[in-house]
Amino acid sequence: MLASQNTKAPDGSRLVGAELAESQVEALYSDVRSFVIGGIGVCVAALVVALRTGSLAVYALVALLAGILLVRLAAKAAYNRAWASGEAAANPRRWAFWYNFAATAHITFISLLCLVVFLVTEEPLDRMLAMATILGYMAGIPGRNFANPLGVNLQIGFGAAPLLASMGVAGKEYSILTCVLFLPYFLGLKMLAVRLRGLFLQATQRAHDLSAMADRFDTALTNMSHGLAMFGRNGEIIVYNDRLLQLLDVETPGGLYGRPISALLANAGRAQGDSEAALRACAENNLMQAVEVVMDDDTVLEFTFQPMAAGGAVALVQDITEKKRDAARIEQLALFDELTGLANRAHFRSLLADTLAATTGETKLALMFIDLDEFKQVNDTLGHSAGDALIRQVAQRLKDIADGRNLVARLGGDEFVVLHAFTGGVEHVERAAHALIQQISKPYSIDRHTIMVGASIGISIYPTHDLAAEQLLKKADLALYRAKADGRGSCRVFEPAMGVQAIERRELEFDLRQAIANEEFELHYQPIFNLEKRQFTVCEALVRWRHPRRGLIGPGEFISVAEEMGLIVDIGKWVLKQACAECATWPEDVCVAVNISPLQFRRGDIVTSVAEALDLANLRPARLELELTESVLLQDVAFTSLTMKLLHMRQVAISLDDFGTGYSSLSYMNELPLSKVKIDRSFLAGIEKTNKAMLMLRGLTRLSAELGLSVVIEGVETESQLKLITDSTDVQMVQGYLFSRPLPAEDVRKLLRDERENARLNLRAAQLRATS
Repeated sequence: MLASQNTKAPDGSRLVGAELAESQVEALYSDVRSFVIGGIGVCVAALVVALRTGSLAVYALVALLAGILLVRLAAKAAYNRAWASGEAAANPRRWAFWYNFAATAHITFISLLCLVVFLVTEEPLDRMLAMATILGYMAGIPGRNFANPLGVNLQIGFGAAPLLASMGVAGKEYSILTCVLFLPYFLGLKMLAVRLRGLFLQATQRAHDLSAMADRFDTALTNMSHGLAMFGRNGEIIVYNDRLLQLLDVETPGGLYGRPISALLANAGRAQGDSEAALRACAENNLMQAVEVVMDDDTVLEFTFQPMAAGGAVALVQDITEKKRDAARIEQLALFDELTGLANRAHFRSLLADTLAATTGETKLALMFIDLDEFKQVNDTLGHSAGDALIRQVAQRLKDIADGRNLVARLGGDEFVVLHAFTGGVEHVERAAHALIQQISKPYSIDRHTIMVGASIGISIYPTHDLAAEQLLKKADLALYRAKADGRGSCRVFEPAMGVQAIERRELEFDLRQAIANEEFELHYQPIFNLEKRQFTVCEALVRWRHPRRGLIGPGEFISVAEEMGLIVDIGKWVLKQACAECATWPEDVCVAVNISPLQFRRGDIVTSVAEALDLANLRPARLELELTESVLLQDVAFTSLTMKLLHMRQVAISLDDFGTGYSSLSYMNELPLSKVKIDRSFLAGIEKTNKAMLMLRGLTRLSAELGLSVVIEGVETESQLKLITDSTDVQMVQGYLFSRPLPAEDVRKLLRDERENARLNLRAAQLRATS
């Protein structure tokens, strides 16, 4: 009978009946070697007797014994399968019943063999062999059934009855004495089984207690808020908890047991400085000490070591990052800009003075004064929260570029400074400044808007321009003013002659006024290639200034000045009239695109100017396209919408120029009468190298197409760029040096004329081939 009550251990814990029953059944089926060997021995002995006696009854018993042995082996195999699937633990009594049934039947037939032998023969050797077989087999009962008291009783009882009957059959005087002597033997077997059972219960209980204690210990370790590691006398890890692995970001499929303390940080792969050496010293030398470990992600962990009396140490690990950050935050507020985390104006002046004093030898310092272009427009159109987000992103880019080698600070507003150490010439500083401008000018994503701003940089150099910190700042500021006067995205190094440059600026303004009066401007045209029609269908008009002394001047040198002076309205009207007149000389299916500045759009009575230019050139309105930048669309939205609708009613096409470089908003693209978008050349940067650039370009083109807008990609310069565009997008038109540079009017007329003539000849050739 299996245990049905709980067994109580000395410490008060209990091994419940179900657990004990499961252990008992597992003990019964755990090792079949003893009964298999015994069973085979019984079968061999019985076969010998059968051969000697020739008795059919003995032969039958041999067959039965062999059959029972096989049945018991099959039962063992079935139990193993049930144990593996978990079914055995669900019903241990059923398995105990079948074990007892088979074992009792087995020993009963062995004992019956003895009785049959005594009945069929009086040969002493045969009787002795039969009796020795049953007695030997019964000797193994306690060893096989110590966990099974019911089985012991059944097997002794059913094994003893036929054996004692055999003695009665013998009818000799010594047979009665033998029966009497058998009784202590049977009692001894019973007592031995009881003793073994007691040992089994004690061992099972101890295993249960140890398991329970280990579970409690493991629960305590697992739920600790601190990480814990215990080290042996030689500094090897003997205990640790999951929290320790979490704090150190360690993944250990093989475990840390027996490994040195270096395994903690080596597996994490993130510790800095001499942390590992300090931790090893504490673990191996039993030092009572606290060690701070700074990880690569700026997490700060504190290891507190406590020596153990028997040798070794215990280390508690806690995350003190917030504690350290609170202390650092107090210092941060006093010395650093709260919005960006960069040094503030006061702290920068102190750092600048210290750096100047420490600079020796051939080392020079370039003070780069940075001002963002068009930052005010971001604040005015998108709000101060967007402006703050932009400032933070700019600051981050500057920190990334500085990479700890250069000093970066925010002086306030949209003004930053970078202190750059160098040993080369001024050209080195200029390259560094242009790299800064390039990084700052990349698109920003803020509140679902794509924002483009530029930067202008003024530079002063220590010790070339001055030795005092304040003077260097002033001269860098003066150079910045000159850079902004040159146009967005410029950098200038301080020059003593910058006062003279102010005079030159006034001369440029005077020359511009004369240029308008003398009609010194001319237009060049850059064709736009239609991928579907395989020909040029639009030419963009680009203004140039034929200066009487300086020669041909590009728009970058005078357009911003003309805008500041308000002259851009008159220049824009001239461009419109000239472009329409030139377009009238082109093939009927070619249009002209004219850029309209924000000031011209707002103040130039653009609807009237367009009407006059079309009438003078006798040009169909559908052949004129006006290119507007995104900044135009966001200024005085009501006026802009009305004006665009009036132009649209006159069948004048309106396209969005440099799409994606300003303050993109889906609302105006959906509400305003746009017919085309021109995607800025900056989106082609990296298209041949990174999938991200292509994903951005594909997204812009798909968005535009889904809004019903034609798409032009600007700046296509290589065949590989063109192939990527045609393979990955549904772009209709492309523009760039791959097809044509901006050309004078007469060259464009020749280009269009030759293209149409070639197309006509190709068509004629195709017709002739078709009819031949």
